[in-house]
Amino acid sequence: MPKSALAVGRFKRHPVPDRDIRMVKLRQKVSGCQCTLTGVRQFCAIRSYLATAAKHGVHFFDALVRLAEGRPWMPAAA
Repeated sequence: MPKSALAVGRFKRHPVPDRDIRMVKLRQKVSGCQCTLTGVRQFCAIRSYLATAAKHGVHFFDALVRLAEGRPWMPAAA
């Protein structure tokens, strides 16, 4: 496969940063808009927390349960 075909193929698959933004855009499309800046910040904070947990192999439900119990999941120090 030529290099140019591989480069085009990469853009068709959504890289990780694009996937993280897609949910925000979808929510904006469905609800029409985010009502307040506070709501947008809260949504992004929760979404970022769950995306980071998923990248470390932690299931989103387990991360949310721990968060609700007051012992949030944190990635291991590098």
